[in-house]
Amino acid sequence: MSMELELDELNEIVRDVFASLAGEDLSPSQISDMDVFRSGRISVDGAEPAIITLEGNREIVAAVTAVMFDGDPDEMDDLQMSDAWAELTNMVGGNIKCLLADEGHLGLPEVGDGPQVGDRPPAAEQAYRRGPERLRCRVYPR
Repeated sequence: MSMELELDELNEIVRDVFASLAGEDLSPSQISDMDVFRSGRISVDGAEPAIITLEGNREIVAAVTAVMFDGDPDEMDDLQMSDAWAELTNMVGGNIKCLLADEGHLGLPEVGDGPQVGDRPPAAEQAYRRGPERLRCRVYPR
């Protein structure tokens, strides 16, 4: 597997997508254990196939959902949160795909509860925080 994704590139993508969506920046963080409320998973086919996962705690999922649906974070329902997390996963995945393969195919995002784990160790992994909000992105070779 020759997947080459630098941590700086991953940071730039995740932070830029989040800032464009929420208008605020995330800080890279060392999160060893995170209470995962929603997780998204999306696959990339092509020269460097990968699985990209995005995990978030309840606070960040509710914040993203509130921005997408123009509402109060405390009033977002499960369907809205799943839809918003799928869209965020798709946005991050699409940007990462561009770095991995020019002619690759991006699958559809899948959203679930709890953490996502790949079959192999991740090629790139980074956690982020903004106040009590936590997010983790992993890129697994396929």
